[in-house]
Amino acid sequence: MFDFSKIPVSEYPAILNATNNGDGERLKVIHDTYKVSQFEYCCDLTPLVLHFRANIEQFKTKKDDANK
Repeated sequence: MFDFSKIPVSEYPAILNATNNGDGERLKVIHDTYKVSQFEYCCDLTPLVLHFRANIEQFKTKKDDANK
């Protein structure tokens, strides 16, 4: 289970950029820093990128709300 609410809004631009560019390494750093899930990613980061992509709308919406 992923708990994206642990990630501060200040990270959302980096998440959107990394997700759009398929930058699994950057997403792994964010995932691990904020302990988004208990899963430990190491080699194939494709599933991690897919989890972030599946939730990208919430990052866009909350980022926009924070900028109002």
